[in-house]
Amino acid sequence: MARDAGGGWRRVVAGRRSDDAGHGRGVHVRTERRRAADACTDLGVSRAVETAGPGMQVTGRRDRARYGINTYSFTQTHRACECLEQLADLGYRRFEIMLVPGHFWPSLDGDVGQREVESLVVRNSLQILSPNQPNLDVNLSSIVPKMRDHSCAVIARAIELAASWNAKGVVINPGKSNPVFPAPKKTLTDCFRRSLEALLPVARRAGVQLIVKNHPLSYL
Repeated sequence: MARDAGGGWRRVVAGRRSDDAGHGRGVHVRTERRRAADACTDLGVSRAVETAGPGMQVTGRRDRARYGINTYSFTQTHRACECLEQLADLGYRRFEIMLVPGHFWPSLDGDVGQREVESLVVRNSLQILSPNQPNLDVNLSSIVPKMRDHSCAVIARAIELAASWNAKGVVINPGKSNPVFPAPKKTLTDCFRRSLEALLPVARRAGVQLIVKNHPLSYL
């Protein structure tokens, strides 16, 4: 989801056209304008993400359970489990976990780290709304086929992770272009479409949504 100039939100939805012949041309990306009040309902979040800082009023425990917390600000200081445990003690119950090495990265944390999060979620009655894959090393719109294949494999693992955590979706970055001499937008869009063509069946089998976000370093 992305905020537009009018203060509303655009939800980016990846899907397949009915005339798809299996070559990726049927995959399309559209945006839907959303009211600000509805921005978080797609992930089941009843209010916007809360950020607390010095001098800010702290809400009560009952109110905090209604917020969905993105863990980005913890990625350089806490492992995901430490972050969830700390925030759960403060009364928060819904989370979007950033997939960042040192915080949580599937191939580094492995099955043990995954089960550690699962156990914490059950023990504290938490909900993982979505893993978020922000890493710019992963490039779904790369013009190099092998790089797209590698990026799709990383996202496919995030989809499996989301399913194991009973998350509703995985937030993905559409990729980036060469800032010095970028490929045409049509070429990048076609490359991204091919990646979606590979990922959509994986997401469908897992019962997980693909949520495409905009990014300041992305072409989209």
